[in-house]
Amino acid sequence: MNTEVKQEQTELIQITETQKLLVGFREKYAESNLPAADTKEGYNFLKSGVAELRDLRGRTEEHRKVLVAPLNQRVKEVNALAKGVIEELALIEEPMKILKQVEDDRLKEEREKKRIEEEARIRAITQRLHQISNIPLDLLEATPDEIQKKIDDLMMVNPEEDFGEFVSSAIDTVSGTLDKLRSLHTKAVDQAELAEAKRVQEEEERKAQAIQAEKDRIKAEEEEEQRRKDEAELEALRAEKAERERKEVFESKCVDEYDTIPEEAFKVEPPVPADSPQTPLDKRQGTQLEELQMATDFFKEESTDAIAEFIENQLRGNAISASALGKIVFDAIYTGQIPNIKFQIPA
Repeated sequence: MNTEVKQEQTELIQITETQKLLVGFREKYAESNLPAADTKEGYNFLKSGVAELRDLRGRTEEHRKVLVAPLNQRVKEVNALAKGVIEELALIEEPMKILKQVEDDRLKEEREKKRIEEEARIRAITQRLHQISNIPLDLLEATPDEIQKKIDDLMMVNPEEDFGEFVSSAIDTVSGTLDKLRSLHTKAVDQAELAEAKRVQEEEERKAQAIQAEKDRIKAEEEEEQRRKDEAELEALRAEKAERERKEVFESKCVDEYDTIPEEAFKVEPPVPADSPQTPLDKRQGTQLEELQMATDFFKEESTDAIAEFIENQLRGNAISASALGKIVFDAIYTGQIPNIKFQIPA
């Protein structure tokens, strides 16, 4: 045992002595002090230096092996002993390890489930607070009743019960949202009143326009009716004037023709005695006055067609001249003795 200790001390001293030489080697063989290798002196210097350092490295490695050899053996022995103990302990541990792992897995799964549930709970609260904050934005075009309903619903929210550890944030959010909703409600009421006033005004304007339109329609109809009446009256006056003018022309022509009838045409011979010889024409002329009186009476009773036929028969039978008959008929009509016949002035 003492021999082994002494051997270890000797080997350790050799390594230590070599360690002391390192300071000199660092200075002697510093890179800045190295000569060029292309000269003989420089090459020999480099060659001897490499050999010296290689020799020291080899001897130091030998000293190390001598020192660690017993240690390595001891490590092997310790490792073998420990390995056997560890394997035995593992066999005893394994059943308990399996049971424990099952429980660990269950606990891990439970913790994961709780973590997910907690994240979902927090996410739901956060989303709920976000929804409350956005309520005013969703009601910008809402009616006053719709906004009031949201205010009533929000008043029923209890931040201390519904939002857990976020109660402080919930109180601020609910309070701020209520303030915005109340302001929005006031504006909505004002807008609704303005809209209603505008609607009433527009309705009144529509009614007024409808009334005015009806008045305009009636006025237009009345004006159109009056225009038609005026035109009809004017047309009647024009027709009356034209008829009067035609009548005057006709009467003038009749008077002119009447004046051209010779007196002999109106002369009536006294009746011829019945036993005196006479021609049929003389006989008819002798009774002119009686026939004319009969014609006048006939005109008063008969229609226009019958009168026309009578005149035609008189003319054909030479009972009276056309000029004389015309004068008699004209006088009778003009004086109204023959009501069945009226003057019709030709166009």
